[in-house]
Amino acid sequence: MTILATSRMMFRSTHLSRALSARCANTTLPIAASTFITTTPFQTSHRCASSTCTATQVSFSQESIDTSNKQHETYVSIQQTADGRGWGLFAMQDIPQGTRVFRGRSMATTETKDSHTVQIDWNRHVMMDLPAILVNHSCNSNLGIRCNDEGAYDFFALADIPKQSELLWDYETAEYEIKNFKCSCGAQNCRGKLKGFQFNGSAVVKLYGEEFISPYLLQERKSQL
Repeated sequence: MTILATSRMMFRSTHLSRALSARCANTTLPIAASTFITTTPFQTSHRCASSTCTATQVSFSQESIDTSNKQHETYVSIQQTADGRGWGLFAMQDIPQGTRVFRGRSMATTETKDSHTVQIDWNRHVMMDLPAILVNHSCNSNLGIRCNDEGAYDFFALADIPKQSELLWDYETAEYEIKNFKCSCGAQNCRGKLKGFQFNGSAVVKLYGEEFISPYLLQERKSQL
């Protein structure tokens, strides 16, 4: 299914922005671990978005990865990256711009950051299911996010994506503050160190447009203009 990108005009309405934020943040979510994900203490993480977050290592059974790949085989495959970074998501076919590539669903929600959670509102962080939890970061990503009714984000193609390309998302479109994150994504516009939308919001909005920024961040930005 292909969904064309929504006009940026829709996000110029503060009322609509708040409505989207509510839909993203107020879904009733379980405070429980997934049946196929285990978390164990671990000292460093590529997605620890705060010096106060709890770092965890998330592991998946091969069965759960195979199941996810079968469910999403139209567009997405979970594979090991060629450069040894671990798991990543890869396009299974040429994906046209505007396509909803996959949907993230919340498995757990918390008021505190975790090394594998994603921020959807102030003091609200969710752990998404497969394959969404394995999207790696890029400062020049080919995926953009929009809130969905599953308490998480849908991921859309920002441009035409060739088959076998890695699917990448810019974490600063969702995280207000990021600490201790040295980026080595390799993009020409790599920021070197991610700090979060609080510090890089103008650059992030210029790059992706408002329609692919988490609505709670846009509320803060509009209040300061």
